[in-house]
Amino acid sequence: MLQVKNLNKSYLVSGKKLEVLKDVSFQIEEGEFIAIIGPSGSGKSTLLAISAGLDRPDNGEIMLDGVPLLQKDEDELAKLRGEKIGFIFQNFQLIKSLNALENVSLPLVLNSKLSSTEIKDKALTWLEKVSMKERASNFPGQLSGGEEQRIAIARSFIHNPKILFADEPTANLDKKMVKR
Repeated sequence: MLQVKNLNKSYLVSGKKLEVLKDVSFQIEEGEFIAIIGPSGSGKSTLLAISAGLDRPDNGEIMLDGVPLLQKDEDELAKLRGEKIGFIFQNFQLIKSLNALENVSLPLVLNSKLSSTEIKDKALTWLEKVSMKERASNFPGQLSGGEEQRIAIARSFIHNPKILFADEPTANLDKKMVKR
């Protein structure tokens, strides 16, 4: 399903080249669950972003269902992400001018042929799954960090992605929500 081959990524930091990823290769099959662990600054978030098509490596190859991601332009990647990829960001990436319901609905609004009623119903179902249905009309600024994280989790699942990338998905959740 997802193949990453010989991935490399470096950054210029204070005029010096910092290699973050060097010859990283792995394969994930459908139904598999993997965790990438390491200290802060070791490249975990960079690896997730590149694997999800949100960033570009210096070189290497990424295939999702046999489709080479690095040969896609930005519009093609956005369409692919909207159809097949879910991402839970470490810092939520909620749109501050949209309420919780609108934030959760956004992937379907942008990438589906569902009616607005169907989208709203599906979003409310996901909000209920993360115990946030009663906060559907609240904006991100009116929510705690844990509540924002739950909104981000609901948004990442609403379009039934084929693969989900989660960057510190439980960092802002209490123990009860982590278990759910």
